[in-house]
Amino acid sequence: MIEVSSELIDYFGKSNAPIFWLVPQVLEGNDHLGHLLQDLSDRLETTPLSYDGDAPTWVSQLTGLDQAERRLEVTIQVIGDAVAAERLRLLCGEHTQGKVKPYDNPDLDGILPDSDGLVDLDDFCYDGRFFPGLNRKQTVFEVLPPLAKAVNSMYWTLGELTKITAKAKIKLRLDPLLIHDVSNYAPVFFKMLVWGRPLDWNAIAELKQEDHSRWFPDPGWQEDVEFTDLVWTPRDDGIHFTCEEVPKLGARQFRGSRYSHGIYTPSKHTFIHCDGALRVYTREELLMRHRAHVRQIGKIGKRIKTFMVESEISTDEWTNLTCSYFVWNNDLQNYFGAGIKRSV
Repeated sequence: MIEVSSELIDYFGKSNAPIFWLVPQVLEGNDHLGHLLQDLSDRLETTPLSYDGDAPTWVSQLTGLDQAERRLEVTIQVIGDAVAAERLRLLCGEHTQGKVKPYDNPDLDGILPDSDGLVDLDDFCYDGRFFPGLNRKQTVFEVLPPLAKAVNSMYWTLGELTKITAKAKIKLRLDPLLIHDVSNYAPVFFKMLVWGRPLDWNAIAELKQEDHSRWFPDPGWQEDVEFTDLVWTPRDDGIHFTCEEVPKLGARQFRGSRYSHGIYTPSKHTFIHCDGALRVYTREELLMRHRAHVRQIGKIGKRIKTFMVESEISTDEWTNLTCSYFVWNNDLQNYFGAGIKRSV
């Protein structure tokens, strides 16, 4: 990986705005941060891109850009990679002694995360003043994004989760980097509606054996994804749903897989459990994962939960949650018959 200064990682890692918005603004600044970023951009222009092992997927997409476009795109991508790698490093436990970030923050005193690193949503203020932030005392925290390089990848899922707080107990994983002082917190709003049409629940309820699928993304879309696996498995406690969006080797250092699990109870036509997670793989584990379906792979990689719902929710609520969690995955949106309407 190309070395990026800790000051740049800290600045961009704390921002809830997309990096491709911020980099051009910082480059125009005549301050210390602007000079640091300009020095990095100059260095990237004169240094050949080289990586130990698999090159990131974005490197192959630079063809056809003019010099100025290439310089800006490389700077954006390298900053994004560095922030994502730092996020995964912290999540995977390579941290100093003591509590895992951000649970060492003094404004979280009295909040004890569970064994999965999840905390109760009810311990925070999450109304319209702060969304998608979670306020406690003088600090605003944010939920861990399942895509380490896309800070808004949990935005729509959080919106769906807050709709069911009156009936369900919600637990969330806080992000180790997205930490803001309440006095200068400036939330970024995105507008995109994601909804799902009903599946054939009768067919799912009558399953006697596993029903599984695998999709490969269309060319030019989700270039960092190798494939998406899905399986419905009948068990004694219900029909288990398992889905995983698996990254390519070149994306391994900067993102995990998106993973979801749910338990459907046909007799009640409800879900009694639902959770989302990301899985971080070593290169050897990811090669093994590429050779097997999610129904066969077992528990390899490090699984880090992003949210969990332990109360009963309706099939419509579960479908909206799952569609939102896998935002930008066209194969799953098509599977659920989901509608996506985006407004910039």
